[in-house]
Parts: sequence; structure tokens; C-alpha cells
Amino acid sequence: MQYTEQALFDRLAELEGEKLVLSEDIKQLKKDFKFNKKTNLDGLPPEVVALVSKAAVIHARNVYEEQRSAAKAVFDKYEELSGY
Repeated sequence: MQYTEQALFDRLAELEGEKLVLSEDIKQLKKDFKFNKKTNLDGLPPEVVALVSKAAVIHARNVYEEQRSAAKAVFDKYEELSGY
């Protein structure tokens, strides 16, 4: 592979296109799973879809431990300062 501006542009354009398609696929999947009283009585409540989506992102990015530690630090500080 040659490291030229054109090669970089071509590959980035390809990947950005794929990213756009995947983004639309994710939006549609969430929409398909959300409860709707007219079109999807078997769907999940929107807050559940959002929660599952966030959990999937944590899993995909493999950042559970980092996120858990950061959240614990925030809660610890809250408890310290609020007297909770």
C-alpha cells in the first residue's frame, strides 16, 4: 500500500460511509425494539432500550472496569459531601 493523500482519502471515505450505514442501522434497530401502541405492542419501553444500548456500548468498547471505577468515585464523593 502506498501512503499517499489519495490512498488515505479513499480509505477514510470508505470507512466513514460504513460508519454512517452502521449508525442508521443502530437507530433503526432501537426503533424496531421500542414499544409503540400503534405499531409494536410487543416492544420494550424506551427507557429499557436506552439502557440496553448504553450497556452494549460499554461492552463493545470493553470499558466496564474503567466506567465502573469512575462511577464509584463519583458516588463515593457524593456520599461524602452529601452525608448520604
